Amino acid sequence: MTRGTKRPVRWGWLATALGCLVIGFVTFSNASTVSCPDGVDECWPTAQDHLGSGIIAAATIAAVAWCVWRALRPESD
Repeated sequence: MTRGTKRPVRWGWLATALGCLVIGFVTFSNASTVSCPDGVDECWPTAQDHLGSGIIAAATIAAVAWCVWRALRPESD
């Protein structure tokens, strides 16, 4: 058993991951509002709305995962 083996954390990359998460959340929130034409009481999301939300969510997850991987990856020798 080896003691004292600590994985270095790159705090800048974790901060970047948090920033990506915030930007993704704000973008997702803004994109999920459906604009209604004038005079229409009810509006429903279209296929484009669903596709756009999926793309934003996938891009946010990928960016955050990559930043966390960069923050926690082992030191290269």
